[in-house]
Amino acid sequence: MCAASANCYRASIGRIRRERIVKEYKTILMRPDGSTLPARTNSEPKILVQLPVDLTVLSEEDRLHRLSERKKKVKVQKDDELDVTLDLNEYAELWKEK
Repeated sequence: MCAASANCYRASIGRIRRERIVKEYKTILMRPDGSTLPARTNSEPKILVQLPVDLTVLSEEDRLHRLSERKKKVKVQKDDELDVTLDLNEYAELWKEK
């Protein structure tokens, strides 16, 4: 048997010949259609990576809905004027010594 033959035992004998060892994290890659497949990432551990949806394939209604979700939401500020009429005599019984 030749040492360089490509059979099922070849991979078990060899080793990874890298100068720098990179830690790989197991993640799940989700396609836009909802199907998933396992993947490996090097940068940081993530459980799930979701690919973006191609807007050119969507219908006009779905495309406009997704684009409206991306816009920045405007916070509504309420300017309520408080009518503060505090009568301390109503609460005087609370700090009187008994």
